[in-house]
Amino acid sequence: MDNALQGVVLFQQGRLIYVNRAVTEILGYTPEELHGLSAEDCLEFVHPADRPAMQTRLEQRRQGSNVPARYFLRMLHKNGGLRWLEVASSQGMYAGELTLQLCFIDATLHFLHREREAFYRALAEMTQDMVFVIDRNDRLIYVNPAAAAKLGKKAEEIINLPRKALLGERPDKVRAKSLEKVFQSGEPLAVESSFATPAGTAWVHVQLTPLKSDDGTTIAVMGVARDLTERRAIEQALQESEERYRLLMETLPIGIGITDWNGRIRFVNPAACQITGYSMEELSQTRAAALYADLEQQREILSRLKQEGRLNDMKMTLRHKSGKNITVLSSTSTIRIGGEEQILSAIKDITEAEQVNRALEELNDRFRATFEQAAVGIAHVDLNGYFLRVNQRFCQITGYSAEELARRTFREITHPEDIEEEAIAQLLAGKIKTYTVEKRYLRKRGRPVWVQVTTSLARDRDGQPSYFIGVVEDISQRKKTEAALEESRKTLERRVAERTASLRSLTRQLVNAQEAERKRIARELHDDIGSSLLGLHLLLGTLMDQVPCEAASLFEQLNKLNEQVAQIIERVRSISRLLRPSTLEIGGLHLSLEQLCATVSHQASLPIRYTGRPVNLSEEQSLCLYRVAQEALTNALKHANASHVNVKLACKGNWVTLIVQDDGIGLNSKVTKSGIGLLDMKERLNALNGHLRLHSVPGGTRLTAALPLQPENRENI
Repeated sequence: MDNALQGVVLFQQGRLIYVNRAVTEILGYTPEELHGLSAEDCLEFVHPADRPAMQTRLEQRRQGSNVPARYFLRMLHKNGGLRWLEVASSQGMYAGELTLQLCFIDATLHFLHREREAFYRALAEMTQDMVFVIDRNDRLIYVNPAAAAKLGKKAEEIINLPRKALLGERPDKVRAKSLEKVFQSGEPLAVESSFATPAGTAWVHVQLTPLKSDDGTTIAVMGVARDLTERRAIEQALQESEERYRLLMETLPIGIGITDWNGRIRFVNPAACQITGYSMEELSQTRAAALYADLEQQREILSRLKQEGRLNDMKMTLRHKSGKNITVLSSTSTIRIGGEEQILSAIKDITEAEQVNRALEELNDRFRATFEQAAVGIAHVDLNGYFLRVNQRFCQITGYSAEELARRTFREITHPEDIEEEAIAQLLAGKIKTYTVEKRYLRKRGRPVWVQVTTSLARDRDGQPSYFIGVVEDISQRKKTEAALEESRKTLERRVAERTASLRSLTRQLVNAQEAERKRIARELHDDIGSSLLGLHLLLGTLMDQVPCEAASLFEQLNKLNEQVAQIIERVRSISRLLRPSTLEIGGLHLSLEQLCATVSHQASLPIRYTGRPVNLSEEQSLCLYRVAQEALTNALKHANASHVNVKLACKGNWVTLIVQDDGIGLNSKVTKSGIGLLDMKERLNALNGHLRLHSVPGGTRLTAALPLQPENRENI
């Protein structure tokens, strides 16, 4: 088996135990590299498109099902090339054990030949020239659509018919001799001929080429016929009317020139003058050789023209009058004018087109350089997910080589949680043009790497999806930085929360101390100073009773003094109530607010309407809302210039709210931004987890203070 021309592979117990020398020649791997591999390992050498079918065959064989004994398979050579194999599989005993034997033949050349044949057939089907093949029995064994259309028939109506079906009923000894000459000599031949078509007689230039068997025998002749009818019509028109000929030449947008075989220029049209830069007189005194930038090219053209009679679409370089070289596309043929054979040339200036082509080539070179040297990863992926092309940066990001990625799909290197099937479907459906996503790739060793992928879809000229374009940026470092920033943010928020709690605690302590001091001062005013003033008031009353009637002036003075003492007593009591309203401890917040509104309304002569119902609050909460009401009413009196004030105590859900609203001119920005009173209200409310909202515009101010209710105090007012 070592010297067998076929590749031989033996498997026992699912492991490769033997390969012969032919395997190394076909696939490039040594026996040592392949020995001991499992059948699944060998799937890595199979072309990705054929792996599913091969996997199915393995499963069927393990389950005892019938497996095709012969099939074709694409394998990957060690150097990355593609090999077509014809595989024959069988089972038998080897060294006492059940053995799977695979024999295969390299069929790559066969498939390449088949693909090349299909290519040439497609080319013949697409060309506008008439293509036909005639065998030794003078029958048509092939005609292309252009030839059939010229005859007004379908190709299948002509195949296997005698040659006259293509070239007409009229006998033509020249055609017959030409075919016979090609069959006998085995050499190609070019002739001009005519045949009948539904549209009339058609003249063609026919290139006859022998088709030979392996032993060199000509078995058929292929003809490629180009329609010369138009050219014949031009020649006839030239012969019939020189004037019409010149008019035609002068109006053609391409350069036309006629020269003899010695290079003398007999005629040029205006377009030829414009292309070369010379006038007609200058060209009439110039040899054709002077217009060629390459004299060797001119000699080659003349030589071929003598043999073939016509040359089409030849690219050549001419020298412009200015001295610069220009590129033209030329079609040249021999014609007879006045019985003398001359050369007719048609040229089209394609210098700009060539410059555009060179620019496109440079652009392609720049694209390739940009693709390969880009600082970001770039990948082209087919519609099945396989990588078609990747640049070096993409390989660096993923850890795979370009060859390794060519055998994988993007899904295989994507973290399972990050595959974006929905976005891919939207791209294919045309709902989106591109999308960007942050995801994780799995590097070659399995370590994840964070990337940002921007994906778009390339479409062909018909608008059908062709392949995906992915631009990949490694964002691992950014992700680490974001994680560190997030941790710092959480730490800062925790510290701010701790600091806020500490400040609230200090605020509550300060407020409590302030209220305690106010309570002490209010008690002293009420108990000490109030009692002393009350004693003085009583003493003055006693003295007034003892004043004799004739001392009316003294009685009047004592009476005024007694009234002043009474006013001072009332003022002290009012200050005491403002410092620490006793009604808070006795009647609660509802009664205290009602009394506060009545007192301020009386003192300021301002209508103040209070609405509300009793609510069960802690002493600290009640005092907080009472101070807010005091400050809000003070601002309304001092700054708002209001004519009416509404105060409302309400309970909704888990919150108790105090609303003070006036119809004044609104508070100015200085008061709202830096007022001590507003700051004190906010601090009091924040200390008890409440909040303050202030809305002030010309036409009124609305202040809303809210505190959360304790669970046991949650009831509606």
